[in-house]
Amino acid sequence: MSTMKIWIAGLLSLAIAPDASAQKYIMIAEDTFEYPAGSDLGGLDGGTGWLNPWWSGQGGNGGQVTTPGFDNTGEKLSQVVESEGNYRKPDPGPHADITENDLFGKDGTTIWITFRSVKQPNSADDYGGLSLFHQFVGEFLFMGGPYQQGEWGIEQTGIVGANTALGSDVTVLANLVFRIDFLPGQERARMWIDPVDAHPDDTIAADVDVLVEDFRWNEIRFESGGGGDPVGWDFDMLRIEKQIEADDVGTNYCGPANLNSSGQSAVISAFGSDVASANNFQLIAEQCPPNKFAYFLGGMTAGFAANPGGSQGNLCLSGQIARFNGQIGSTNSSGSFAIDVDLTSIPLFPPVAVQAGETWYWQCWYRDNNPTPTSNFTDGLQVTFQ
Repeated sequence: MSTMKIWIAGLLSLAIAPDASAQKYIMIAEDTFEYPAGSDLGGLDGGTGWLNPWWSGQGGNGGQVTTPGFDNTGEKLSQVVESEGNYRKPDPGPHADITENDLFGKDGTTIWITFRSVKQPNSADDYGGLSLFHQFVGEFLFMGGPYQQGEWGIEQTGIVGANTALGSDVTVLANLVFRIDFLPGQERARMWIDPVDAHPDDTIAADVDVLVEDFRWNEIRFESGGGGDPVGWDFDMLRIEKQIEADDVGTNYCGPANLNSSGQSAVISAFGSDVASANNFQLIAEQCPPNKFAYFLGGMTAGFAANPGGSQGNLCLSGQIARFNGQIGSTNSSGSFAIDVDLTSIPLFPPVAVQAGETWYWQCWYRDNNPTPTSNFTDGLQVTFQ
């Protein structure tokens, strides 16, 4: 393989990055390490979007949950055993649009990976960061603090040398945002340190911008080490997302929704296609409180019921209501939650397929504390399918 090359920021941007207004970001997997402080990470199974619990070194204790975290709501992951990795596999099942043979990295797709990290004071670690693996095949890409660099950067396994952000410092807490564009041939990898936007567009130059050799992956690893004792590197707020091109579908109604504990009215939108036979339809709820259970509802009749079951919100559906209990999940740290909807099998009794000419109504229900435990709803969304 050729050596990794510095890529001129902005080159190819028109070819691979459509208008930012058409971009949507769908959660693949996340974990903010909200586990009991002092727990060994091995076997813990929180977060969303994963196939398996964390595997953490041979004894399950390569990483430990420590407090406080970097998100002001809980804990973080701390490496405590040198070079004993913390591994986990995102679930490829809901993401056939960006995978091949259950491997992420299909050509023409884009993945974003975000986490907060810092090397602990007095730590002897030579490196610390997140790696992308093909499980049981090998490591392909390392993101964070490369070996003996002292700066944040990107390094490809088997390639001599890392690309780092000049003047950055791994002993200073950083919010690291990585974008990987999987292209025919080599891939383009970018890194931003503490960007203002969660997904910087092509007008914002990356701190590192490189081409790396072609790869596919299905597993992540957090790890630090290389320098003996004392060991110490911290990680938190892991988020893995896919970027897709999509135009909004449908018309909102029954809004604005009642305020939730974030101080905002939660909103629902849909994107993909309103052609029923295309079966390309996604729902997203935004401006919800972070890290709360949520699921979507659907039906063919609009309605209005104030504060059903003691909720602080309003139900905007009536008649027979489909509950997407099989896709129950959690809002992410930004208060968003999304699912892909199988239009051939809406969960009524019995399941039904959406037909051309039908109008369907959609809403999201979520838990909240405002200030005591309660629940709330987004506004509603009306979609007429073709």
